Amino acid sequence: MLDHLHKSGSYKKLSKDLLKNVAKEVVYAMKSSLVMNPLRKNLIGSNPLSPMIYGLPKIHKEGAPLRPILNTIGGPTYFLAKFLAYKLKPLVGCTSSFVKDSTSFIHELKDLRLELDDLLVNFDVVSIFTKIPINEAINVIKRIIDDDIAKLVGLCLTSTFFSFQVEFYEQTCGVSMGSPLSPLITNLFME
Repeated sequence: MLDHLHKSGSYKKLSKDLLKNVAKEVVYAMKSSLVMNPLRKNLIGSNPLSPMIYGLPKIHKEGAPLRPILNTIGGPTYFLAKFLAYKLKPLVGCTSSFVKDSTSFIHELKDLRLELDDLLVNFDVVSIFTKIPINEAINVIKRIIDDDIAKLVGLCLTSTFFSFQVEFYEQTCGVSMGSPLSPLITNLFME
């Protein structure tokens, strides 16, 4: 699985001190943030674990390639990412182009009258999570919520690493599948 990841250029090998460094960054960021003191302690995990990568087969594709998923539970940014996801969730779906699911799409189409020359188009972004540009996504967050929250989101998005066979790797492109923040960041960026 890691051979494919190396070829994609989305991951690079890192030092084993990374877990400690990211944990220290989270503690520092929380101390300098506006998050209320009692809540801060709950967002900083004690004795964080290194996120681990595993693969889920894409059975709908030829050869069933693996989709890389990061198990971030217990990682140094996990509790912070959950808190930020809670804060950002109400902001998703506030644009006229947002479609919640196929049921709501069908409901919207029910009253739509098409002309003979109208054309319905469907787009699919291949590997959307790894295509989200981190800096641009952080800029989107800055535009819709306060700078303090945007800085914490930035910390979570730029501290994505994992261990695989006793080596540490950093995700260098996009958001990771497995982080509580990733679906929300992806939706907000696409909106």
